[in-house]
Amino acid sequence: MQLKANMLSKHLKQKQLAPCYLISGDDSFLCQESATAIKHTLEKRGFAREHHVMSPSFSWQHLEDSLNHLDLFSDSQYIELSNPNAKFDVNGSKVITSFLDNPPSDKILLIITERLSPQQKKSAWYKAIEKNGAVIAIWPLKHRELITWIQNTLSEKGLTADHQSVALLAQFSSGNVFAAHQAIQKLVLWKPNAHITVDMMHDVLCSHATYNPFEWMENVLLGATKQALFLFDGMRETNQEITLVTWSLTNELKQLYSISQAMRTGQSQAQALKNVWQSKQAAYQKALRRLSRQRIRDALTQSIQIDLIMKGQIPGNPWEAIERLSLSLCQKEPIMAWQA
Repeated sequence: MQLKANMLSKHLKQKQLAPCYLISGDDSFLCQESATAIKHTLEKRGFAREHHVMSPSFSWQHLEDSLNHLDLFSDSQYIELSNPNAKFDVNGSKVITSFLDNPPSDKILLIITERLSPQQKKSAWYKAIEKNGAVIAIWPLKHRELITWIQNTLSEKGLTADHQSVALLAQFSSGNVFAAHQAIQKLVLWKPNAHITVDMMHDVLCSHATYNPFEWMENVLLGATKQALFLFDGMRETNQEITLVTWSLTNELKQLYSISQAMRTGQSQAQALKNVWQSKQAAYQKALRRLSRQRIRDALTQSIQIDLIMKGQIPGNPWEAIERLSLSLCQKEPIMAWQA
């Protein structure tokens, strides 16, 4: 059977498990996450582990012996095969298909490998696993899937988080689940059982940085040109994560534009700023005195273009584009708009 990774947890609660699990994909962290879930379940059920790694000295005969022989120290055993190069020759195919023809109840085979080719999926050994075992294909997470993964992982670790902080972590990690996982691990250590706000997430993501994008953006809002450029140069020189820099810029511009729109419809500045942190209101007030609604809107459009540069969809240098836009935002009069 084909088993989606997000359905694995439900599957592992069943009484009857599959005799063989094949996990394949490009994302090694997600592959290991699924493998770990399977191994934890098997060990809780009394299965002992035997690990094999494909190497120059690897023998399919050795693996076959492990699958067929009784273990003197355990009634049940799972055989883990790490096959990073996804090479399954004639001998390997024979061992796997033979095992699945009549799998013993006290043995489970777990295979972890990289993404398989279309040709490999037509092979006898793959079809045998698909028919009698479980195939778990791991694909890179799309943005919404990453959001869900972050929320679920936070919940599993005893944490909750507001939507903005989850979106920040997803944007920061840019699809790198391992990077997101590391940030969550820090949160568990620093703020156990807490509700994570966007400020807490800021602190975790910038904990290693002398120059961080949130302090930089606050100075941009204040119009403090010299300090903003100093911080920006520091971020660039220390290879600060550019996705976090861009996220900070775009997020603050969206907030600023929303406040400007609210004031245009008749709200007072105090009313429009009521959802902004008290510590940030002075920066927003200065920005609103300096920047018209149209300038904010134009800047927001440019920030979206910068994101397209980062993704390689339009040509340009994203760092130079961000620098020019932030310098323009610091000024009372706009600098000539940057063009892609």
